[in-house]
Amino acid sequence: MSWTAWAGAALILLLLGDVFFTVLHPQAHGGPVNRVLMRTVWRGFRTVAHALRGTARDRWLSLGAPVLSAAVLIVWALLLITGFALIYGTFPAAFTHTQWVSTIGWAEAFYFSGVSATTVGMGDVLVEPGWLRALVVVEGFLGFMLISLSAAYVLALYKAQSDASSLAFQLWGTLGDPPDEGVGRLLGELNAAEGWADGIAQSLAQVTTHHAHYPIVHYFRPPDERQSVVLQTGALLLLFRRLDERPGWEAGHPSLLMLRNVLGRYLEEVSRRFARRTGIDVEEDDEDEWAKRHRQALIHLGYEDAPPY
Repeated sequence: MSWTAWAGAALILLLLGDVFFTVLHPQAHGGPVNRVLMRTVWRGFRTVAHALRGTARDRWLSLGAPVLSAAVLIVWALLLITGFALIYGTFPAAFTHTQWVSTIGWAEAFYFSGVSATTVGMGDVLVEPGWLRALVVVEGFLGFMLISLSAAYVLALYKAQSDASSLAFQLWGTLGDPPDEGVGRLLGELNAAEGWADGIAQSLAQVTTHHAHYPIVHYFRPPDERQSVVLQTGALLLLFRRLDERPGWEAGHPSLLMLRNVLGRYLEEVSRRFARRTGIDVEEDDEDEWAKRHRQALIHLGYEDAPPY
């Protein structure tokens, strides 16, 4: 086989690996194409955002994750179609056209690959008996599988975003904006806050799991700040900073302690997977480790003007 056929096979393997590690094995934090694409597209959105201000900037950055989601699906489709087209184009003699084209060139190879991948089956290009017929069946199967997995992936992403928005609203509804008054109320009724903390801890643990399994979820930046988990968790940092001024509070409040541990895990996940390139260094056992991780996340998502906690 020529180098074009080997290049096509490499693209197909790259696609399969990326889909596997992004959708079927999400604990791997996304496939190689997925990770590079997310960083590149978001960097472009951040670059344009520097020229914008206020509401226009928030609305522009809120488009980042939807565009990323569409870009991932488009790149997957292009990898599938291009990979098989490079293989088909290497063997033009194995194809015949039922109408006016006597030879199959690269344009027809891409056309036939696209028709096969989408399982449309126009029937105007025919494959002579042989192993290429089996390859066409394989492409049709992979195309159908890719469509199904893409739909499942998008549904999972928007379910995760819905969970994150719901949690952010819960935090905002209880702690307010600015959160000083809400934090003061919770500190005055710590026993009553136990039930609230238990529910928030479970929701935050779920959001943290979504972030770990589907890294693209982190790039969902709602234009409404009340729906931003990254912003609203700042109020939790303030709550625990005030609690730490009361030695021994952990003993009688297990739900609040659990919420604190989950918050630390959330900030660690965000910092490690997404927000390391912000110019803010975080060292283990740093006195302000959580605050720095939170600041990393704010800067990474374009919330540079958000108040620190």
